[in-house]
This record gives sequence, structure tokens and C-alpha cells, in this order.
Amino acid sequence: MSDHPSTPFTPPPLAENVIDAATEFREHAEAKAREFGQAAGDLFSDWQKTARRVFDDSQGKWKEAGDHAATYVKQNPGKAVLAGLGAGFVIGLLFRQK
Repeated sequence: MSDHPSTPFTPPPLAENVIDAATEFREHAEAKAREFGQAAGDLFSDWQKTARRVFDDSQGKWKEAGDHAATYVKQNPGKAVLAGLGAGFVIGLLFRQK
């Protein structure tokens, strides 16, 4: 016959303590991971709201600046053309080949 007993395996007391400690550690680690995930999600949501607000504010300011520029060009076409020529000349000097 077999040398193994037919009864189920019973771990020694030390092994039970190790298994209990490992189970408790896993439960605490899972709880901390859930807490961390929730905190990270909240932080990401806050950053997303801030980024959206900054983007919307800057978009409005660029539109306002464009409107002011268009109004200035309509009121001062000669100065606008001279400013454009001057800017083009300066850019040309910066990028010319030597």
C-alpha cells in the first residue's frame, strides 16, 4: 500500500501563522492600493479641472488679443504694414545664410 496517510494534509502550527500573516499582509496591501488608487484618481481629476480652466482662460485671452490686433490694423493700416515689413526684415536677418 501507500506510505502516505489517507487523511488531508494538516500544516504545522508555524505554517498556519505564516499563512495567516501572509493573508493579513495581502488584505492590508489591497486596502492601501485601493486608497492610493482613489487618492490618485482624485488628484488627477483636480489637475484635469485646473488644466481645462487654464486652457479656457488662455484661449479667451488669445482671442481677445487677436481682436485687438485686428481693430488696430483697421484703424492704423499704414503703421501695420510698416510693422509687418520691419518684422519680416528682422526675421530675414536672423535666418539669412552667411
